[in-house]
Amino acid sequence: MPLPRCARPLLLAAAGCMLGACQIATPSVPGSPSAAIGSPPMTLPSSTPNATPPATVHPGSSLRGIELLVPEGTGGPLEPAFSPATTTYTFDVDSDIAAVGVVPAAEDPGAVRIAVGGAGVSSGQASMVSVGVGSTRVDIEVSAIDGSPATTYTIDVERRDMSSVIARFRKLSFTDPATGETMGYRLFVPDGYDPSRSYPLVLFLHGAGERGSDNEAQLTANEGATIWATPEEQAKHPAFVLAPQSGLTSSKQGWTTLASHGQNDPFRPQKELITAHDILELVRSQFNIDPRRIYATGVSQGGFGTFAIAIAHPDEFAAIVPICGGGDPAKLATISKMPIWIFHAAKDPTVRVGFSRNSVAALKKAGGHPRYTEYPASAYFYPTAHASWTSTYANPEMRDWVFAQSR
Repeated sequence: MPLPRCARPLLLAAAGCMLGACQIATPSVPGSPSAAIGSPPMTLPSSTPNATPPATVHPGSSLRGIELLVPEGTGGPLEPAFSPATTTYTFDVDSDIAAVGVVPAAEDPGAVRIAVGGAGVSSGQASMVSVGVGSTRVDIEVSAIDGSPATTYTIDVERRDMSSVIARFRKLSFTDPATGETMGYRLFVPDGYDPSRSYPLVLFLHGAGERGSDNEAQLTANEGATIWATPEEQAKHPAFVLAPQSGLTSSKQGWTTLASHGQNDPFRPQKELITAHDILELVRSQFNIDPRRIYATGVSQGGFGTFAIAIAHPDEFAAIVPICGGGDPAKLATISKMPIWIFHAAKDPTVRVGFSRNSVAALKKAGGHPRYTEYPASAYFYPTAHASWTSTYANPEMRDWVFAQSR
């Protein structure tokens, strides 16, 4: 199905540009994903504060536009809207956006020199600027070759701090008598939990990069768990959020055989997935969880795990959202009637998009009606298109759809 919002996920910070509608008032900036880049993007460290930028723009040293590149839905808009005569801006990004592409465009590229964060760039060239949690100042200095005074444009990039949300997750551990596995997990309990009423629960399965024993990485690497626990989301949908962490040893390789056997044999569930389900059952025994509204979602290896846990327990989940994963085509008929929304990027270099396409085909062949969002080759992701979870979890339509499902 088509993307839930515009299919060109970049933000043009120029006069008249509307976030989400992709209406562009100035010409496309060479170097953006929609145009060939003459030289590769430069990766810069976070800018450091300099002197207070000038309040006025000097003739001959102004820009006609600034393009900021982030995955769709994860940042913006630029405030205020870009004007050549305005030099100070703010730009908000999600907590899992660690770099922003900055593309300055000059009226007359041959007449000026441009530096982003102190490093020289060409007009229309993308510079990747690392941004830390909180505020990062990005300076764009434009100096005229004829010696006219320089103009400095300043953007304060505000990366959302999720530490207060993460602190609300209980840090727990479980030793599974069925598998012998000891697994750390994080559990979010809604504010004002009332045992007399039932609550939905979202199970999040992390990717291979978050395996370990710190019981932290599954919350800090991306928003797969935390987005459901933000005050804004809880105000609309009070829910439990469960995020177990798979170990990383020679005998612990994740939720399925993806890590241990590769993409030729990625579907078989491992002991860690059994333990994750047993933790879910433990939580259900401790709290009043609505049995009709239990959901699962996961990224990469967790996307494979999401399919696998649903296939193993088809009568337990009201809906699943696997991202850049895949299900066993021979077994997907088991969940063909389950509400499923699958996401994958066409240019994913890590997990082939064919896994999701084949899953959709198998579900449809069995009579199912899965939703499928495939981000096109033009979609912007950083560092690669494997990180399609950034736009997916930022999508409120997806989250509202999940909570609308019930067994």
